[in-house]
Amino acid sequence: MTHMPFHADYCSPHTLRGAETDHQLKLVKSAKYLGVTLTNNLSWKEHVNKTAAKATNVRIFLQRNLPNT
Repeated sequence: MTHMPFHADYCSPHTLRGAETDHQLKLVKSAKYLGVTLTNNLSWKEHVNKTAAKATNVRIFLQRNLPNT
């Protein structure tokens, strides 16, 4: 038995049922876990797109703020 409280608001892609708690969590199309975007169909497309968008934003920031050499 654990003494940690269960916070259903912080969970999304799972359904948990137990002796002390019976919470139905919402189903989502995708969720980020340990830095990886997981989708309900186990595709890498959304994760790759988000990672590429972040890399593009960093490149644009660096191009604007670093002097040309």
